[in-house]
Amino acid sequence: MKGIVIACHGDLADGFLSAAEMILGEVSNLRTVSVDVTQEPEVIQETIHEAIKSVDEGDGVFVLTDLFGGTPANVSLTFLDPNRIEIITGINLPLVIKLLKDREKYPMEELKEKLIQSAVKNILNPSDVLNVGKTG
Repeated sequence: MKGIVIACHGDLADGFLSAAEMILGEVSNLRTVSVDVTQEPEVIQETIHEAIKSVDEGDGVFVLTDLFGGTPANVSLTFLDPNRIEIITGINLPLVIKLLKDREKYPMEELKEKLIQSAVKNILNPSDVLNVGKTG
């Protein structure tokens, strides 16, 4: 089973897990890392590394982070190993749910692309979708 690490600023990673479990029920092989940017980078790196090792069953690991260029993403990128450890930044809840539901359906590279597509597809302007305020 592909492992999942969610590493975000503050308690955001725990929030993603809580919301996903509210929708899907209890999940397995997932660790969260709450990054405090006042910590030394080496401490953050070791915490993320331990989380990766704890979910790595040999089928690959996705590390999901909140913000490209932020500390969680920058530190996670040191572990990037294409098709073994993949990093996705700028995540949202639809991406997390899709990964939890589909992680055994596709190989790493294909799944990564599907996850990114899902994340983008689920960012909407409801006024446009519902045609609110449009005339004609």
